[in-house]
Amino acid sequence: MSTPTPPPHEPPEPSSSRDVLGPRRGDALSAVAACLRDAIVSAAVADLDAPHVVLREDARTGQIGVAGPYRDALAAAVAAEQSRLEEEWIDGAEHAATYRIAPLAAP
Repeated sequence: MSTPTPPPHEPPEPSSSRDVLGPRRGDALSAVAACLRDAIVSAAVADLDAPHVVLREDARTGQIGVAGPYRDALAAAVAAEQSRLEEEWIDGAEHAATYRIAPLAAP
């Protein structure tokens, strides 16, 4: 009399899509996160070289003015700081305005 052979072991069905990756899940997720991070950083760095404008919001009136375009983010930041210093020298620190720089969107 022979002993019956047990059926071959089959792995359980994954309970989620993450289980499909098994023990390498952490490595795969880290690689995806790294690719995503690199894409975001690359886009942000490329954006710095694009033309930018300076937005100035008057604290008293809420009126917003736009200056530019400037060749890149650094040129816009320098212009914003110069404007802020001139305004502070003329009007004093009590008249605060908010300066922001923004990339100039393509039409």
